[in-house]
Amino acid sequence: MKKVIPVVFLAMLIPITTFSQDNKIPSSRNELRVNLLTSVIGYPEINYERFFESNFGIGIAGAVSLEDARENYIRSYLIPYGRLYFGKNVCTGFYIEGNTGIINEHYDISTIKFGIGVAVGFKFLARNNWVGDIYMGAGRIYWNSYVEAYPRVGISIGKRF
Repeated sequence: MKKVIPVVFLAMLIPITTFSQDNKIPSSRNELRVNLLTSVIGYPEINYERFFESNFGIGIAGAVSLEDARENYIRSYLIPYGRLYFGKNVCTGFYIEGNTGIINEHYDISTIKFGIGVAVGFKFLARNNWVGDIYMGAGRIYWNSYVEAYPRVGISIGKRF
């Protein structure tokens, strides 16, 4: 009887471990995009996003101004974000985004400000894993900032891998 209990217990675990794999997690879990809209206006932005569920991903966007630093209020920024997708396919379609801005103002590298923002957008996915992304939103910068808000807009293209 003592030998039967472990065998029965192991037999019960086999279906659980076999069928517990989550098919909702995409096989291509990473995405790299370039924001064409901000590149045209002098802030080339690169986005990296990682998918954790079929409808959720987190990422980071970064940009640096190519113009003279004295002419721009924002020199560079890093924006970590999370996105919740509402499309039928994995991490596509309409989404909402919550983000946190780490903003470098003016030409003084030591002037770093923080903000919180939101955005909405739509992501398209081709069969060969090329993506297109259109989004818009804004964020509020806190703590005695010269600039009170940062834009979160873009028309991006990239590749899922």
